[in-house]
Amino acid sequence: MRYKLCPALPALNLFVTPRQPSFRILIAWDEQDALFQAGKVLGLVDTLSGKQIGVSRVFWSFALLRNALLRDFAAKDAAEAELIVLAFSGHGELPPHVKCWVETWPIRLRAGKAALVTLIRSKQESCQQQIDYLRKMAKNRGLEFFHSQVDWRSPDRVPAPFRHAHIGAMSPAHFISDHIPGSTGEFN
Repeated sequence: MRYKLCPALPALNLFVTPRQPSFRILIAWDEQDALFQAGKVLGLVDTLSGKQIGVSRVFWSFALLRNALLRDFAAKDAAEAELIVLAFSGHGELPPHVKCWVETWPIRLRAGKAALVTLIRSKQESCQQQIDYLRKMAKNRGLEFFHSQVDWRSPDRVPAPFRHAHIGAMSPAHFISDHIPGSTGEFN
């Protein structure tokens, strides 16, 4: 690794390491199985990014989002993330505190630079309302939207071996649609 002399502070002779490109992921989940599924996405991103891109991860439980102060911190994390993964069971409505959190996400001025991915365990039609709500929120926030609705207990729903790809050379949209089983997307 090469180091550069910091020109702003020559008297202190400080060295600054060159910044490695980074890819920020936020994962929010409602239960342990959902977190496990989201972890598969993390493994996929780690595999594709190799050593050329640093991947930073932030995790938020839906339960923590009940607290308004923590919800504000989570909203800041979401604003900085290139990939937001919401993994949940899909039974019933999204909790009001999760909707409140999603609605505080800032609008991205440059659409297509970040994506919202939903991983929903239930294959029930009742999930469509949640999917439609999150699709609308993603569009309103300048995020590309993808969802995967599969039975997590099925062994064949584990992400397939990854094609040779480099995450830095593709948009979040192409990364997701190419590598997450059952995902469908919509370009904003």
